[in-house]
Parts: sequence; C-alpha cells; structure tokens
Amino acid sequence: MRVRGRINVTEFDNGIHLYSMANSNFNLSAIGFGSGSIHDPIGLSGINHLIEHMSCRRGVRYSERDAERIFNRYMGGTHGEEINVRCDRSSVLYGHDDLRRREHMWKCFDMYADMVRSVMLDAYGLGPKVLDIRALKIEKGAVHNEYRLRGADVAENHIYDLVHWYLYRTNPARYRIDCGRKALREITLEQARQFVRDRYTTKSMFVILIGPKNNEAVEKVREYFGDLPKRLPVPLDYDHSDDFPVLDGIRSFELIRPGIRQSHVAIAFPTGKYLSKDSVALDVLTAIWEYRVEQRLREKNTRFNAGIYHPASQTPRTFTYGMTMAQFATVGDDKYVERAVEMAVEECEKLKTDESTTFNEDCEDKKGYLNDSFERMLIESPLNLCEAIVGATCNGDPKLKGLVDYQKRLNKVTPKILREVANQYFTTPDRFIKVVIRPLSVPQRIINMAPDEIKPYLLAINYDPDFSE
Repeated sequence: MRVRGRINVTEFDNGIHLYSMANSNFNLSAIGFGSGSIHDPIGLSGINHLIEHMSCRRGVRYSERDAERIFNRYMGGTHGEEINVRCDRSSVLYGHDDLRRREHMWKCFDMYADMVRSVMLDAYGLGPKVLDIRALKIEKGAVHNEYRLRGADVAENHIYDLVHWYLYRTNPARYRIDCGRKALREITLEQARQFVRDRYTTKSMFVILIGPKNNEAVEKVREYFGDLPKRLPVPLDYDHSDDFPVLDGIRSFELIRPGIRQSHVAIAFPTGKYLSKDSVALDVLTAIWEYRVEQRLREKNTRFNAGIYHPASQTPRTFTYGMTMAQFATVGDDKYVERAVEMAVEECEKLKTDESTTFNEDCEDKKGYLNDSFERMLIESPLNLCEAIVGATCNGDPKLKGLVDYQKRLNKVTPKILREVANQYFTTPDRFIKVVIRPLSVPQRIINMAPDEIKPYLLAINYDPDFSE
C-alpha cells in the first residue's frame, strides 16, 4: 500500500511491518517492537529498558568490538548524537539518525539487524546465546545510573514521572520508563529471555527505512527477517479500567528535595488516548494554554523573586492513556507558588468560554506552526518522521491513517471546537492533578543550634554560589 505516494507500508507473511520512503537525500534505518515500559510485568519495572541495553552490545556476526567500531565510525561513539536506540512507554527502537552516505546506513542496519535477530533467536532457543550474565550485570549498573542522570536528578523529568505515578492507579503508564530501582536489581537472565519471547515477536516488530527505494527496502527486510517464525506477542495484562481516571477533586502531591533552588510545578488532566478524535485539537489547545501561562506568569510579573522563565507543555498519549500537562519553575516562595497554580488554572477556565479575537488569532497561529512542523518533518527531518511512525504503529495505527490525515484533521480545528474540547477535558477549577517539588533549605536558626560536626552538612544543603564577584 502506498500512502500519499510517500510512505510505503508493507506487511510480510510473518507479521513484520516495513515503513519505507524513497528519498536520495536521506539515509535512516530503524528496527523496533511494540514493547515499552507499559509492557513491563508487575514487579519487573525496567526490564524492557534493560533488554534494550543488553541487546545493543553484540550479535552472532558482530562482536562487541565490531559493534563499537560501527558506533564510533558512523554514529560518533556508543553515546553519539546519531544513535537512536531508546525505549518509551509503548515502543523500543534500534536505529540511527540521518547519516552521510547510503553505505553507512546499510552498515548500521546490518549491525542492528544482527543484534536484534540474534537476541530473538537466543530467546526462542533457535540460536547461539548472546544474552549473558556479564551483559546483565553491566547494563543493570548502566540503567541505574541513567535512572539518576536523566530522570530522578533532573527536576523537570522527575516531576513528569511523578504526574504519571499519582494520576494513575492501575494503568501501567504510571511506571517510569527507565526502571524501578528495586525491581531492576532483582531481574534475572531467564526473566530477560522470557520477556524477549513474550514481546520481541514478528507481529510486534517493524522496520523503518527512509531513503532506499521500496523494492530494495522490501528485499532487505526479507533477507534479514523473512525466515523468522510468525509469533504473536503476549497480551498486555491490564483491563484498561484506568485509561481515563475520573478525578473527584484536586489530586495533589508535594516533594521537598535538596539540590534545587526553585519550586517545580506541574498541572495535568487525563485526556483521550492516542487514537482519540480530539488528539489534534488537544495539541493546539495545550499549546495555547502554555502561551497563556507564560503571558500571565512571566509577562505580568515585575518582582525579582517571583515569575517564571518559560513554561513547558506536553500531550503524551499511548494506547492506554492520554494526558495534557503544563509545568513551570519559579524562584517565588510557597505563597507565590500557590498563587501561580491558581493563575494557571484560571487560564484553563478562560479557554472554555473565550470568544475573543485574540483566541481566534492564537488558534490560527498554533495551527499554522503545527502544520509547518508537520511539513518540515516530511521534507527535512527523517528522525522526527521515524518517531511519528513509531508512535502510530505501536499505538493502534499500523496503517498510519492518523499520520496521513494529520493536516486534514488539523485544518478542521476551530476556536469553537477548542472551547468544546476545553470544557470536556479541563476539569478546573477543582478537579486536576497538581505536583510540586519544593527546594529544601535549612533555616539559619537550626544551623546555629546544630552540633559543630553537623553544621557543615546543613550548610552544604543551603550552598548557593552567587558568581557575582
């Protein structure tokens, strides 16, 4: 099937999906599975992420040294910018960004294909063992460090995870993508192999090739994976009863942590899932909400110890949940934080009834930007196109119908529709989730009262160099 003459979708007899787009200027490849942190079994949080690490070490034909040389030569190292090996809540991917030459792409694809195929055959009991205890131990340590480096130690990421955790009760989207620390430590090699058997199957597998002609892409997939036996993934052990939690009030959580000097705030609402008819309207509406929060909290503030820099907004969606969220950080005190939350909520309320010319202009501007971003993705950003394909195929749209129709759906969004969507999902003023991370500081009187051997630790908590002189 040819989609708009651009993206070709091919399903092989064993269930693998190929997404290809011919373009002589692009050289991108990726191999993935519909396997994310949502699929981590209870008590094994982080196993999907751990296997992503373990799988990307070697294959049958490529030794660890061979793989390191490919990473170093074509992707800038084992943590190079061109590497696109990652997992999220609904997918895992082994790939790379656009490379300089076509032969470079095929060398990387050959390596990733060997890695993925080797891991699958190992777990199925059909090939040599490539998942071993050494890799398990090394990558457990690496994942634990990543949990801190890119997650818990970064306030913006930490608050994002906390919103998921406190908004949902039984939805597996509540768990972190990287891991649960205790669960990660206890994962065994056999549990890792069982997870591969359950999730790394041909029916959950897809290949993305952006650059080669479709017939060449088809032959490559058939060459590398055509002989794999057709296998279905194990069904997700979740009844979908928590896809759209009904809030009966303000669900609030606060955390005090050392090492930060601002309060971080997030406000969120549950929304429709990935295939929701309101998804595009929610993207536009959330972008307007973010803009309104900035105008209110930044542009109308003149106090030194108040206001914000820039807010951020997100609309994550998978096949089990949807959410719209705005977050910001402020040096203001606790009283100002509460007032800032009130102002952000007030901006939500206004969006439900706003019929002003300004609202119409905001709608037009945000729609225009999203349309331009979509066209740039198709014309000049194969990595973003790859991620859009992954999001679709792993969340119930393997034929890419929603992706193909995106601009058509965007054009149908009107200010009236945005007001209707705001009334449906923005359950303000008294039903939303609020998460606040406040900085820990020790009052001077407590430091003065502390024993001499304790004072250095208390002073370290408050340490905040000025750099003015």
